[in-house]
Amino acid sequence: AEKAASRIPGVDLSVAGDAEYVLDFVLRSFFERREASTAFSRWLFEALPLEPLRGSRVTVTSPSRGSLVLDLPRIRPSDLVDPIWTTKRVRFSVFDAEETLPVLISRGCSYGKCRFCAEPNQAGARVVREDFEWLRELVAMRPGAAVCFQDSIFPKGEAIERELLPLLKELGVEWGAQVYLRALSRSWLATLRAHGCTYLYTGLESGSEEILAAIGKVNMN
Repeated sequence: AEKAASRIPGVDLSVAGDAEYVLDFVLRSFFERREASTAFSRWLFEALPLEPLRGSRVTVTSPSRGSLVLDLPRIRPSDLVDPIWTTKRVRFSVFDAEETLPVLISRGCSYGKCRFCAEPNQAGARVVREDFEWLRELVAMRPGAAVCFQDSIFPKGEAIERELLPLLKELGVEWGAQVYLRALSRSWLATLRAHGCTYLYTGLESGSEEILAAIGKVNMN
């Protein structure tokens, strides 16, 4: 509940929540206006409520203005813009390919409620892309590259099974993802493997109830 800008000396502004739309507006405005932090915060706190932004509940805090809570419309799949790629080449050693394309197809996590996690674990927090043609274009730009889904948790759902998995199989690329272990049934594992998945990453829990309780994992029974 305590925000960085009210807690840490020298922090002029902090933004909490599903904040990329708000943060984009803040940064663009800051560089355009070129004002001192106090004057900019004064303007920002008046301007933000008037902007057609998205992001659910977002809290903006300034030492001089206190906290502004924005209850914004939720981010929709259509709001997830196509990825902007870079010329920097990346390789993940878990793949045989000489290059790896890190991509995102979803936001948030709908499975766990881990207290140490920064993901928004509330109802409706998971947002999944519904169109994947951009991935076909990206793979064509980097022939032979593997694909690694950097999502907090690789999603399930109709769009994934109907559109994404057949596309990955058609493209014939190596790919991997992070999964929630309790959601990884034998049938889902077989489905992922049948569509080209060669690598899965997952977190493991302690077997000690005492340790789980000590770190706040009381919901994992």
